[in-house]
Formats: sequence, C-alpha cells, structure tokens
Amino acid sequence: MSTAGFGHPHGITCRRIAWPGTPSERQACLHVCRNRWLLVDGVTAATGCSLGHRTLRLMDYGKVATSCVDTESGRAVRIWPSPQCRALASYYAPVAPSRWRAQLESYQIMPAAELLSACEVELLIDLKELIARRGVRVNCSICGEEILNQREVRRDDKMLCRSCASGGYVRFLSTHSQG
Repeated sequence: MSTAGFGHPHGITCRRIAWPGTPSERQACLHVCRNRWLLVDGVTAATGCSLGHRTLRLMDYGKVATSCVDTESGRAVRIWPSPQCRALASYYAPVAPSRWRAQLESYQIMPAAELLSACEVELLIDLKELIARRGVRVNCSICGEEILNQREVRRDDKMLCRSCASGGYVRFLSTHSQG
C-alpha cells in the first residue's frame, strides 16, 4: 500500500480523535510511527511532532500505522489504514490513470472514517523509556562514543552503547580516531 497519502491523515485523525485542542496540548503528544517513509513526513507536517523534538518515535515494523500517546495521561490511540480503502480508491478517483494515482488522489479526499481505522490501545513499553531524559549523556566503555537520552546498556558495571552491547549495523574497518 502506498504511504504517500497516509501520513497527513494519520496526524489529523489523531488530533481529531485524541487531542483536538490547542497546539500547546498537542505538544504533550508522542507519535510512534510503524513505517519509516512518507508516513513520518506526513505525521510531522500534520502535528508538528518530530524526531528532533522527541515527540515522534520511529519503530520500523514495516506497517503503515501510528500510535498516538498522550504523554501526560498515558492514553494511546492506534491508527492504521482501513482494509477497504484500496478498493474505495477507484470510487473516489474514477478517472485516475493508474491504481497508484487513484490511491494518491482518493486518500486526499476520502473521509477519515473510510480511509483509517482507530482504536484505543495500551502501551506495552514504558512511556519514560520511549521519551527518555534530555541532557543525559555517557560514553561507551568500548568504543568511546557518546550515548544520549539513557540509551546505554549496563553490563558488568560498564556503560555500553547498544551496538557494542549486542552488535550494530556497522563494523569499523580501521581504527577510528577520537576528537
């Protein structure tokens, strides 16, 4: 399913369902996106939440879904595409030259109730761990790199980054210089 048209409706629907108030109230919201591409950009555009402000968290499960969490109450709402939205695309964009184009055009005008599904959910991970604490920094005992926001792993009284603790996604090919 194309995510091109979903991010913005996800953010708008979350605001409408869960937190319809003023911008300051929306700042107490954390979005956990389940897909890394255009969905994240759309949620950012619609809500003002972003990775850089720690109000958006990316967890790539390969799904087109968003969980919106009120960081003050802990209440969470999950939003995902309705199973029938693809089939409805040709109804809303009957002259589109392709299926992809029909989806792109129809998702912009389709009512949210037909485009998206939503339900209240319970977080299974600690909200404090998702948000972390700003300004907390330690250095990895093995590679020396700085670890931010309480993302370190404690092992045998040593602070380790997650890469050194359990293997990361890169391997150093030469000795790296510090400083």
